[in-house]
Amino acid sequence: MKYPAYPQYKDSGVAWLGEVPGHWNVMPLKHICDVRDGTHDTPNYEIPDDNTYPLVTSKDLVLGKISLNDAKHISKGDYQLIAKRSNVSPDDILMPMIGTVGGAVIVDIESKFAIKNVALFKPTGRYVPRWLLFALNSELSTVQFDLEKSGGVQGFVALGTLRNLVFGVPSYEEQTAIADFLDSETGRIDTLVAKKRKLVELLKEKRSALISRTVTRGLPADVAREFGLTTGDASIHEAPANYGRGDFNRPQDEANEFAPTGKRPSSQAFKDSGVEWLQQIPIGWKGKSIKRIALSMICGPFGSSLTKDKYCEHGYRVYGQEQVIPNNFSIGDYYISHEYFKEMERYEVSPGDVLVSCVGTFGKVAVVPDGIEPGIINPRLISIRPNSKLISPDYLGLFISSNVAYEQLSSASRGGTMDIINLGLLGNLVIALPPLPSQVAIMCYLDRETTKIDRLVAKVETAITRLQEYRSALITAAVTGKIDVREAL
Repeated sequence: MKYPAYPQYKDSGVAWLGEVPGHWNVMPLKHICDVRDGTHDTPNYEIPDDNTYPLVTSKDLVLGKISLNDAKHISKGDYQLIAKRSNVSPDDILMPMIGTVGGAVIVDIESKFAIKNVALFKPTGRYVPRWLLFALNSELSTVQFDLEKSGGVQGFVALGTLRNLVFGVPSYEEQTAIADFLDSETGRIDTLVAKKRKLVELLKEKRSALISRTVTRGLPADVAREFGLTTGDASIHEAPANYGRGDFNRPQDEANEFAPTGKRPSSQAFKDSGVEWLQQIPIGWKGKSIKRIALSMICGPFGSSLTKDKYCEHGYRVYGQEQVIPNNFSIGDYYISHEYFKEMERYEVSPGDVLVSCVGTFGKVAVVPDGIEPGIINPRLISIRPNSKLISPDYLGLFISSNVAYEQLSSASRGGTMDIINLGLLGNLVIALPPLPSQVAIMCYLDRETTKIDRLVAKVETAITRLQEYRSALITAAVTGKIDVREAL
Protein backbone atom coordinates (compact mmCIF):
# COMPACT_ATOMS: atom_id res chain seq x y z
CA MET A 1 0.00 0.00 0.00
CA LYS A 2 1.24 3.52 -0.79
CA TYR A 3 0.99 6.04 2.03
CA PRO A 4 0.88 9.82 1.53
CA ALA A 5 3.62 12.23 2.53
CA TYR A 6 3.02 15.12 4.93
CA PRO A 7 1.87 18.38 3.30
CA GLN A 8 4.89 20.36 4.51
CA TYR A 9 8.48 19.58 5.53
CA LYS A 10 11.40 21.47 7.03
CA ASP A 11 15.13 20.85 7.30
CA SER A 12 15.93 19.05 10.55
CA GLY A 13 19.44 20.45 10.67
CA VAL A 14 20.77 16.90 11.08
CA ALA A 15 22.44 15.30 8.06
CA TRP A 16 21.28 11.72 8.64
CA LEU A 17 17.73 12.77 9.55
CA GLY A 18 17.13 15.09 6.60
CA GLU A 19 13.73 16.74 6.36
CA VAL A 20 10.97 16.22 8.91
CA PRO A 21 7.30 17.26 8.89
CA GLY A 22 6.97 21.00 9.41
CA HIS A 23 5.13 20.72 12.76
CA TRP A 24 7.56 18.19 14.32
CA ASN A 25 10.29 19.09 16.80
CA VAL A 26 13.84 17.79 16.57
CA MET A 27 15.49 16.87 19.85
CA PRO A 28 17.99 14.50 21.47
CA LEU A 29 16.79 11.44 23.35
CA LYS A 30 17.80 12.92 26.72
CA HIS A 31 14.98 15.47 26.31
CA ILE A 32 12.46 12.71 25.56
CA CYS A 33 13.21 10.29 28.37
CA ASP A 34 15.48 9.55 31.29
CA VAL A 35 18.37 7.44 29.96
CA ARG A 36 20.23 5.22 32.42
CA ASP A 37 22.14 1.97 32.42
CA GLY A 38 22.51 -1.03 34.68
CA THR A 39 25.55 -2.25 36.54
CA HIS A 40 28.76 -2.96 34.67
CA ASP A 41 30.10 -5.04 37.55
CA THR A 42 29.54 -8.76 38.05
CA PRO A 43 27.73 -9.45 41.33
CA ASN A 44 27.95 -12.83 43.01
CA TYR A 45 25.44 -15.22 41.51
CA GLU A 46 23.04 -17.07 43.79
CA ILE A 47 20.91 -20.20 43.58
CA PRO A 48 17.42 -18.93 42.68
CA ASP A 49 14.95 -18.77 45.57
CA ASP A 50 12.35 -16.40 47.02
CA ASN A 51 15.05 -14.01 48.21
CA THR A 52 16.96 -13.64 44.93
CA TYR A 53 16.32 -11.53 41.81
CA PRO A 54 17.08 -12.12 38.11
CA LEU A 55 19.94 -10.12 36.57
CA VAL A 56 18.96 -9.37 32.97
CA THR A 57 21.72 -8.98 30.37
CA SER A 58 21.56 -8.63 26.58
CA LYS A 59 21.19 -12.41 26.12
CA ASP A 60 17.89 -12.24 28.02
CA LEU A 61 16.40 -9.78 25.51
CA VAL A 62 15.17 -12.27 22.94
CA LEU A 63 13.01 -11.62 19.84
CA GLY A 64 11.56 -8.40 21.20
CA LYS A 65 10.78 -9.88 24.61
CA ILE A 66 12.37 -10.12 28.05
CA SER A 67 13.04 -13.72 29.05
CA LEU A 68 13.90 -14.50 32.67
CA ASN A 69 14.12 -18.26 32.09
CA ASP A 70 17.91 -18.43 31.84
CA ALA A 71 18.81 -15.25 33.74
CA LYS A 72 21.35 -15.56 36.57
CA HIS A 73 20.12 -14.59 40.03
CA ILE A 74 21.64 -12.19 42.55
CA SER A 75 21.03 -11.45 46.21
CA LYS A 76 18.40 -9.01 47.44
CA GLY A 77 21.14 -6.67 48.62
CA ASP A 78 22.82 -6.56 45.20
CA TYR A 79 19.43 -6.07 43.53
CA GLN A 80 18.62 -3.11 45.77
CA LEU A 81 22.04 -1.58 45.08
CA ILE A 82 21.58 -1.83 41.30
CA ALA A 83 17.95 -0.67 41.51
CA LYS A 84 19.05 2.60 43.11
CA ARG A 85 20.80 3.39 39.83
CA SER A 86 18.33 1.79 37.43
CA ASN A 87 14.99 0.69 38.83
CA VAL A 88 13.01 -1.03 36.06
CA SER A 89 9.25 -0.51 35.78
CA PRO A 90 6.54 -1.61 33.30
CA ASP A 91 6.52 0.44 30.05
CA ASP A 92 10.20 1.24 30.42
CA ILE A 93 12.37 0.29 27.45
CA LEU A 94 15.54 -1.83 27.60
CA MET A 95 18.27 -2.16 24.97
CA PRO A 96 21.61 -4.02 24.88
CA MET A 97 24.64 -1.74 25.15
CA ILE A 98 27.27 -4.36 24.35
CA GLY A 99 27.63 -6.99 21.64
CA THR A 100 24.79 -6.66 19.15
CA VAL A 101 23.74 -3.10 19.93
CA GLY A 102 20.07 -2.31 19.29
CA GLY A 103 17.02 -4.53 19.54
CA ALA A 104 15.11 -2.48 22.11
CA VAL A 105 12.26 -4.16 24.02
CA ILE A 106 9.45 -2.75 26.13
CA VAL A 107 9.04 -3.97 29.71
CA ASP A 108 5.74 -5.85 29.76
CA ILE A 109 6.22 -7.96 32.89
CA GLU A 110 5.62 -7.13 36.55
CA SER A 111 8.51 -9.20 37.93
CA LYS A 112 11.31 -7.32 39.63
CA PHE A 113 14.77 -7.70 38.13
CA ALA A 114 18.09 -5.88 37.82
CA ILE A 115 20.00 -5.11 34.62
CA LYS A 116 23.64 -5.37 33.53
CA ASN A 117 25.19 -3.80 30.40
CA VAL A 118 21.66 -2.86 29.35
CA ALA A 119 20.35 0.66 28.71
CA LEU A 120 17.15 1.78 30.44
CA PHE A 121 14.84 4.39 28.89
CA LYS A 122 12.08 5.93 31.02
CA PRO A 123 9.82 8.10 28.83
CA THR A 124 8.23 11.12 30.49
CA GLY A 125 4.46 11.64 30.41
CA ARG A 126 4.57 13.60 27.13
CA TYR A 127 5.96 10.68 25.13
CA VAL A 128 4.40 7.36 24.17
CA PRO A 129 6.59 4.36 25.11
CA ARG A 130 5.46 2.32 22.09
CA TRP A 131 6.36 5.17 19.72
CA LEU A 132 9.79 5.47 21.35
CA LEU A 133 10.28 1.71 21.02
CA PHE A 134 9.71 1.91 17.27
CA ALA A 135 12.00 4.94 16.98
CA LEU A 136 14.80 3.12 18.82
CA ASN A 137 14.36 0.09 16.56
CA SER A 138 14.37 2.13 13.34
CA GLU A 139 17.15 2.49 10.79
CA LEU A 140 17.58 6.06 12.03
CA SER A 141 18.91 4.72 15.33
CA THR A 142 21.06 2.13 13.55
CA VAL A 143 22.75 4.86 11.49
CA GLN A 144 23.59 6.80 14.63
CA PHE A 145 24.82 3.67 16.45
CA ASP A 146 27.14 2.85 13.56
CA LEU A 147 28.59 6.36 13.67
CA GLU A 148 29.23 6.31 17.40
CA LYS A 149 29.60 2.80 18.80
CA SER A 150 33.04 1.60 19.87
CA GLY A 151 34.65 -1.49 21.30
CA GLY A 152 35.99 -3.28 18.23
CA VAL A 153 34.42 -6.56 17.17
CA GLN A 154 32.15 -6.93 20.18
CA GLY A 155 30.82 -3.40 19.97
CA PHE A 156 29.73 -1.07 22.74
CA VAL A 157 27.54 2.02 22.79
CA ALA A 158 28.15 4.56 25.54
CA LEU A 159 25.43 6.11 27.67
CA GLY A 160 26.37 9.56 26.36
CA THR A 161 25.85 8.37 22.79
CA LEU A 162 22.39 7.09 23.64
CA ARG A 163 21.41 10.32 25.34
CA ASN A 164 22.40 12.28 22.25
CA LEU A 165 20.49 10.21 19.69
CA VAL A 166 18.40 12.66 17.64
CA PHE A 167 14.78 12.12 16.61
CA GLY A 168 11.99 14.01 14.93
CA VAL A 169 9.24 14.22 17.54
CA PRO A 170 5.51 14.71 16.80
CA SER A 171 2.80 15.52 19.32
CA TYR A 172 1.61 12.96 21.86
CA GLU A 173 -1.53 12.29 19.82
CA GLU A 174 0.47 11.76 16.65
CA GLN A 175 2.93 9.49 18.46
CA THR A 176 -0.05 7.40 19.52
CA ALA A 177 -1.37 7.26 15.94
CA ILE A 178 2.04 6.22 14.60
CA ALA A 179 2.45 3.56 17.30
CA ASP A 180 -1.06 2.20 16.68
CA PHE A 181 -0.40 2.02 12.93
CA LEU A 182 2.95 0.29 13.37
CA ASP A 183 1.56 -2.13 15.94
CA SER A 184 -1.11 -3.12 13.44
CA GLU A 185 1.13 -3.36 10.38
CA THR A 186 4.13 -5.01 12.03
CA GLY A 187 1.76 -7.45 13.73
CA ARG A 188 0.37 -8.41 10.34
CA ILE A 189 3.87 -8.79 8.89
CA ASP A 190 5.05 -10.79 11.91
CA THR A 191 2.11 -13.17 11.49
CA LEU A 192 3.04 -13.72 7.84
CA VAL A 193 6.69 -14.26 8.76
CA ALA A 194 5.73 -16.75 11.47
CA LYS A 195 3.62 -18.72 8.99
CA LYS A 196 6.43 -18.81 6.46
CA ARG A 197 8.95 -19.86 9.11
CA LYS A 198 6.61 -22.66 10.09
CA LEU A 199 6.43 -23.68 6.44
CA VAL A 200 10.25 -23.75 6.27
CA GLU A 201 10.32 -25.88 9.41
CA LEU A 202 7.75 -28.29 7.96
CA LEU A 203 9.60 -28.53 4.66
CA LYS A 204 12.86 -29.31 6.44
CA GLU A 205 11.08 -31.95 8.52
CA LYS A 206 9.67 -33.39 5.32
CA ARG A 207 13.14 -33.43 3.73
CA SER A 208 14.58 -35.24 6.73
CA ALA A 209 11.69 -37.73 6.83
CA LEU A 210 12.06 -38.42 3.10
CA ILE A 211 15.74 -39.28 3.54
CA SER A 212 15.17 -41.40 6.66
CA ARG A 213 12.33 -43.34 5.06
CA THR A 214 14.20 -43.95 1.80
CA VAL A 215 17.45 -45.18 3.41
CA THR A 216 15.51 -47.68 5.53
CA ARG A 217 12.55 -48.64 3.31
CA GLY A 218 13.90 -48.13 -0.19
CA LEU A 219 12.41 -46.47 -3.24
CA PRO A 220 8.72 -46.28 -4.12
CA ALA A 221 7.96 -48.87 -6.80
CA ASP A 222 7.31 -46.36 -9.59
CA VAL A 223 10.59 -44.57 -8.85
CA ALA A 224 12.52 -47.85 -8.77
CA ARG A 225 11.16 -48.74 -12.19
CA GLU A 226 12.10 -45.27 -13.40
CA PHE A 227 15.72 -46.03 -12.47
CA GLY A 228 15.61 -49.40 -14.20
CA LEU A 229 15.22 -51.58 -11.12
CA THR A 230 12.87 -54.54 -11.43
CA THR A 231 10.28 -55.75 -8.93
CA GLY A 232 12.81 -58.31 -7.78
CA ASP A 233 15.23 -55.64 -6.67
CA ALA A 234 15.63 -55.19 -2.95
CA SER A 235 15.08 -51.45 -2.96
CA ILE A 236 11.49 -51.40 -4.19
CA HIS A 237 8.48 -50.78 -2.00
CA GLU A 238 5.10 -49.21 -2.38
CA ALA A 239 4.63 -46.05 -0.34
CA PRO A 240 2.28 -46.34 2.68
CA ALA A 241 -1.31 -45.27 2.16
CA ASN A 242 -0.85 -42.30 4.48
CA TYR A 243 2.37 -41.16 2.79
CA GLY A 244 1.72 -37.51 1.96
CA ARG A 245 -1.04 -37.37 4.57
CA GLY A 246 -1.09 -37.69 8.36
CA ASP A 247 2.37 -36.76 9.65
CA PHE A 248 3.33 -35.48 6.19
CA ASN A 249 0.24 -33.39 5.58
CA ARG A 250 0.96 -29.73 4.96
CA PRO A 251 -1.77 -27.10 5.08
CA GLN A 252 0.17 -24.99 2.60
CA ASP A 253 -0.05 -25.83 -1.10
CA GLU A 254 3.67 -25.13 -1.45
CA ALA A 255 4.55 -27.97 0.92
CA ASN A 256 2.02 -30.37 -0.59
CA GLU A 257 3.63 -29.97 -3.99
CA PHE A 258 6.14 -32.63 -3.03
CA ALA A 259 3.86 -35.00 -1.09
CA PRO A 260 3.74 -38.26 -3.06
CA THR A 261 0.98 -40.82 -2.72
CA GLY A 262 0.96 -44.55 -3.16
CA LYS A 263 -0.19 -47.94 -1.93
CA ARG A 264 0.50 -49.75 1.33
CA PRO A 265 3.83 -51.61 1.43
CA SER A 266 3.85 -55.17 0.14
CA SER A 267 4.67 -57.60 2.96
CA GLN A 268 6.41 -59.87 0.44
CA ALA A 269 8.98 -57.19 -0.31
CA PHE A 270 10.32 -57.02 3.26
CA LYS A 271 12.09 -59.20 5.80
CA ASP A 272 13.02 -58.92 9.45
CA SER A 273 16.31 -57.06 9.80
CA GLY A 274 17.25 -58.66 13.10
CA VAL A 275 17.80 -55.16 14.48
CA GLU A 276 15.15 -54.00 16.96
CA TRP A 277 15.01 -50.33 15.96
CA LEU A 278 15.24 -51.06 12.24
CA GLN A 279 12.58 -53.79 12.20
CA GLN A 280 11.81 -54.78 8.60
CA ILE A 281 14.01 -53.96 5.62
CA PRO A 282 13.59 -54.72 1.91
CA ILE A 283 14.50 -58.25 0.83
CA GLY A 284 18.10 -58.26 -0.36
CA TRP A 285 19.18 -55.53 2.06
CA LYS A 286 21.33 -56.32 5.07
CA GLY A 287 21.60 -54.79 8.51
CA LYS A 288 25.32 -54.10 8.94
CA SER A 289 27.28 -52.08 11.47
CA ILE A 290 29.58 -49.47 9.98
CA LYS A 291 32.67 -51.20 11.34
CA ARG A 292 31.74 -54.25 9.21
CA ILE A 293 31.49 -52.29 5.97
CA ALA A 294 34.58 -50.14 6.55
CA LEU A 295 38.12 -50.97 5.59
CA SER A 296 39.30 -48.71 8.41
CA MET A 297 38.05 -46.19 10.96
CA ILE A 298 40.21 -43.77 12.89
CA CYS A 299 39.84 -40.78 15.20
CA GLY A 300 42.02 -37.75 14.68
CA PRO A 301 45.21 -37.49 16.74
CA PHE A 302 45.12 -36.45 20.38
CA GLY A 303 45.12 -32.70 20.79
CA SER A 304 48.53 -32.80 22.45
CA SER A 305 49.95 -34.33 19.26
CA LEU A 306 48.74 -31.50 17.06
CA THR A 307 49.39 -28.22 18.85
CA LYS A 308 49.72 -24.81 17.22
CA ASP A 309 53.50 -24.95 17.32
CA LYS A 310 53.31 -27.83 14.82
CA TYR A 311 51.60 -25.68 12.19
CA CYS A 312 53.46 -24.00 9.34
CA GLU A 313 52.61 -21.94 6.26
CA HIS A 314 53.01 -24.71 3.69
CA GLY A 315 53.19 -28.47 3.59
CA TYR A 316 50.44 -30.98 4.34
CA ARG A 317 46.92 -29.68 5.00
CA VAL A 318 45.18 -30.30 8.34
CA TYR A 319 41.47 -30.93 7.71
CA GLY A 320 38.84 -30.31 10.36
CA GLN A 321 35.32 -29.08 11.00
CA GLU A 322 36.23 -25.94 9.07
CA GLN A 323 36.06 -28.02 5.88
CA VAL A 324 33.50 -30.68 6.88
CA ILE A 325 30.68 -28.42 8.13
CA PRO A 326 30.42 -26.37 4.88
CA ASN A 327 31.61 -29.39 2.83
CA ASN A 328 34.33 -27.25 1.29
CA PHE A 329 37.84 -28.69 1.08
CA SER A 330 39.34 -25.65 -0.63
CA ILE A 331 39.30 -23.45 2.49
CA GLY A 332 41.57 -23.40 5.52
CA ASP A 333 45.21 -22.58 6.08
CA TYR A 334 46.49 -25.06 8.68
CA TYR A 335 49.49 -27.07 7.52
CA ILE A 336 52.14 -29.34 9.00
CA SER A 337 55.62 -29.99 7.68
CA HIS A 338 56.62 -32.95 5.53
CA GLU A 339 58.68 -34.30 8.41
CA TYR A 340 55.81 -34.17 10.90
CA PHE A 341 53.41 -35.62 8.34
CA LYS A 342 55.54 -38.78 8.35
CA GLU A 343 54.75 -39.14 12.07
CA MET A 344 51.04 -38.43 11.49
CA GLU A 345 50.70 -40.51 8.31
CA ARG A 346 48.16 -42.90 9.84
CA TYR A 347 45.69 -39.97 9.94
CA GLU A 348 46.05 -39.23 6.21
CA VAL A 349 42.89 -38.59 4.22
CA SER A 350 42.24 -39.98 0.76
CA PRO A 351 39.51 -39.35 -1.83
CA GLY A 352 36.42 -41.35 -0.90
CA ASP A 353 37.04 -41.20 2.84
CA VAL A 354 33.97 -40.20 4.86
CA LEU A 355 34.81 -37.56 7.47
CA VAL A 356 32.45 -37.18 10.43
CA SER A 357 32.44 -34.27 12.87
CA CYS A 358 32.55 -35.93 16.29
CA VAL A 359 32.68 -32.93 18.64
CA GLY A 360 29.95 -30.32 19.14
CA THR A 361 28.19 -30.60 15.78
CA PHE A 362 27.49 -34.27 15.21
CA GLY A 363 25.83 -35.16 11.94
CA LYS A 364 28.05 -32.98 9.80
CA VAL A 365 29.59 -35.31 7.24
CA ALA A 366 31.69 -34.77 4.13
CA VAL A 367 33.12 -37.17 1.56
CA VAL A 368 36.69 -36.35 0.56
CA PRO A 369 36.67 -35.39 -3.15
CA ASP A 370 39.33 -36.06 -5.75
CA GLY A 371 42.10 -33.52 -6.20
CA ILE A 372 42.44 -32.27 -2.62
CA GLU A 373 45.75 -31.28 -1.10
CA PRO A 374 47.38 -34.18 0.76
CA GLY A 375 46.82 -33.96 4.50
CA ILE A 376 45.52 -35.40 7.76
CA ILE A 377 42.45 -35.04 9.97
CA ASN A 378 42.47 -33.09 13.21
CA PRO A 379 41.20 -34.34 16.63
CA ARG A 380 37.61 -33.25 15.97
CA LEU A 381 37.04 -35.68 13.10
CA ILE A 382 36.59 -39.40 12.58
CA SER A 383 37.66 -40.80 9.21
CA ILE A 384 35.89 -43.83 7.73
CA ARG A 385 37.31 -45.60 4.69
CA PRO A 386 34.36 -47.60 3.33
CA ASN A 387 34.65 -50.90 1.48
CA SER A 388 33.67 -49.76 -2.01
CA LYS A 389 32.57 -53.30 -2.89
CA LEU A 390 29.80 -52.97 -0.29
CA ILE A 391 28.88 -49.32 -0.02
CA SER A 392 29.32 -46.05 -1.85
CA PRO A 393 31.09 -43.35 0.22
CA ASP A 394 28.34 -40.90 -0.72
CA TYR A 395 25.64 -43.32 0.43
CA LEU A 396 27.43 -43.87 3.74
CA GLY A 397 27.70 -40.11 4.23
CA LEU A 398 24.01 -39.74 3.42
CA PHE A 399 23.02 -42.35 6.00
CA ILE A 400 25.24 -41.01 8.79
CA SER A 401 23.84 -37.50 8.34
CA SER A 402 20.22 -38.73 8.53
CA ASN A 403 17.90 -38.58 11.51
CA VAL A 404 17.85 -42.38 11.52
CA ALA A 405 21.53 -42.40 12.45
CA TYR A 406 21.16 -39.60 14.98
CA GLU A 407 18.31 -41.35 16.80
CA GLN A 408 20.22 -44.63 16.87
CA LEU A 409 23.35 -42.99 18.26
CA SER A 410 21.32 -41.00 20.77
CA SER A 411 19.75 -44.21 22.03
CA ALA A 412 23.11 -45.98 22.16
CA SER A 413 24.64 -43.16 24.19
CA ARG A 414 22.24 -44.13 27.03
CA GLY A 415 21.27 -40.61 27.89
CA GLY A 416 24.82 -39.29 27.69
CA THR A 417 25.84 -36.19 25.78
CA MET A 418 25.58 -36.18 22.00
CA ASP A 419 28.18 -33.42 21.88
CA ILE A 420 30.93 -36.03 21.50
CA ILE A 421 30.71 -39.21 19.40
CA ASN A 422 33.44 -41.78 19.94
CA LEU A 423 34.80 -44.35 17.52
CA GLY A 424 33.08 -47.29 19.22
CA LEU A 425 29.67 -45.66 19.13
CA LEU A 426 29.99 -44.74 15.45
CA GLY A 427 31.40 -48.14 14.53
CA ASN A 428 28.40 -49.91 16.06
CA LEU A 429 25.93 -47.77 14.13
CA VAL A 430 23.77 -50.15 12.08
CA ILE A 431 23.02 -49.22 8.51
CA ALA A 432 20.29 -50.70 6.31
CA LEU A 433 22.53 -51.72 3.43
CA PRO A 434 21.04 -52.06 -0.08
CA PRO A 435 22.90 -53.47 -3.10
CA LEU A 436 25.17 -51.00 -4.89
CA PRO A 437 22.81 -50.39 -7.86
CA SER A 438 20.04 -49.52 -5.43
CA GLN A 439 22.36 -47.16 -3.54
CA VAL A 440 23.03 -45.25 -6.76
CA ALA A 441 19.31 -45.04 -7.57
CA ILE A 442 18.45 -43.89 -4.04
CA MET A 443 21.08 -41.15 -4.14
CA CYS A 444 19.87 -39.91 -7.54
CA TYR A 445 16.26 -39.91 -6.36
CA LEU A 446 17.01 -38.13 -3.09
CA ASP A 447 19.22 -35.58 -4.83
CA ARG A 448 16.37 -34.77 -7.19
CA GLU A 449 13.64 -34.61 -4.54
CA THR A 450 15.65 -32.77 -1.88
CA THR A 451 16.74 -30.23 -4.50
CA LYS A 452 13.08 -29.46 -5.14
CA ILE A 453 12.47 -28.98 -1.43
CA ASP A 454 15.64 -26.91 -1.01
CA ARG A 455 14.56 -24.60 -3.81
CA LEU A 456 11.20 -24.10 -2.19
CA VAL A 457 12.84 -23.44 1.19
CA ALA A 458 15.10 -20.85 -0.45
CA LYS A 459 12.08 -19.23 -2.09
CA VAL A 460 10.21 -19.00 1.22
CA GLU A 461 13.30 -17.71 3.05
CA THR A 462 13.71 -15.02 0.40
CA ALA A 463 10.10 -14.00 0.99
CA ILE A 464 10.80 -13.83 4.74
CA THR A 465 13.81 -11.58 4.14
CA ARG A 466 11.76 -9.25 1.95
CA LEU A 467 8.99 -9.04 4.54
CA GLN A 468 11.53 -8.21 7.25
CA GLU A 469 13.11 -5.56 5.04
CA TYR A 470 9.68 -4.07 4.34
CA ARG A 471 8.88 -4.11 8.07
CA SER A 472 12.10 -2.23 8.86
CA ALA A 473 11.55 0.29 6.05
CA LEU A 474 7.95 0.90 7.15
CA ILE A 475 9.00 1.60 10.74
CA THR A 476 11.71 4.00 9.63
CA ALA A 477 9.43 5.81 7.18
CA ALA A 478 6.74 6.28 9.84
CA VAL A 479 8.97 7.47 12.70
CA THR A 480 10.94 9.84 10.47
CA GLY A 481 7.82 11.36 8.92
CA LYS A 482 8.49 10.21 5.38
CA ILE A 483 4.91 8.89 5.31
CA ASP A 484 1.79 10.26 6.97
CA VAL A 485 -0.08 7.45 8.74
CA ARG A 486 -2.35 9.56 10.95
CA GLU A 487 -5.43 8.46 9.00
CA ALA A 488 -4.13 5.04 7.95
CA LEU A 489 -6.18 3.03 10.44
